[in-house]
Amino acid sequence: MSEKGVNIDEKLLKRLQELSHLKLEKDEQETLKNDINKILHYIEKLKEVDIKDVDKQITTVENKLELREDEPVHFDNRDRIIDLFPVSENHYLKVPKIY
Repeated sequence: MSEKGVNIDEKLLKRLQELSHLKLEKDEQETLKNDINKILHYIEKLKEVDIKDVDKQITTVENKLELREDEPVHFDNRDRIIDLFPVSENHYLKVPKIY
C-alpha cells in the first residue's frame, strides 16, 4: 500500500508476530497487515507536509504544571490485595518477566 518507505509483507508480519509473541489467525494477519500499512502510508503523507516556517513547540500546554510533594498514604486493604494476587513473595507482588 505504501508507495515508498516500509511496507508490511508476509515475512515482516511473521517476524513481528514472533517478536511480540502473538499468534494470529490468517484473517487477523491480513487485517493487521492492512491496518499497519494504512498507518505507514499516512506517516509518509505527513512527511510531505512543509513545516519549515512553523515554529517549533516543545509542548502544547501553555500553563506550567505545578509539582506536588509525594506523600505516603496508608492503605487499609494492602494484605487483602496481596492475598488475592496469584503470586506474591514477602509482601511483594510477583509478575511475569517482560521480554
